[in-house]
Amino acid sequence: MNRQIIIELSRSSINTFWHINYGTIHIFNGKYDDYRQSILQKRQTVEYELNLLTKEKKKNHKSLMIEQQRAKKSRQRGEKFVEQKNGSLR
Repeated sequence: MNRQIIIELSRSSINTFWHINYGTIHIFNGKYDDYRQSILQKRQTVEYELNLLTKEKKKNHKSLMIEQQRAKKSRQRGEKFVEQKNGSLR
């Protein structure tokens, strides 16, 4: 059958869709166009949340790098202080 004919039949005569995904059945009650809109909204939500997680990951990585630099400088200052103190005791 032609894909367009199947879509038109779905729009005009089907009110319940069974979407099987990875062995799980998802039942949608409504028209085909509503089903497609629902899937699109879910996809957009997932993409938005993924984008937020990516931004958060970058922010956390940047904060970690800044903290590592701070700790490195603090350690170097401590080592320098110990060297100066040991040098003045000799």
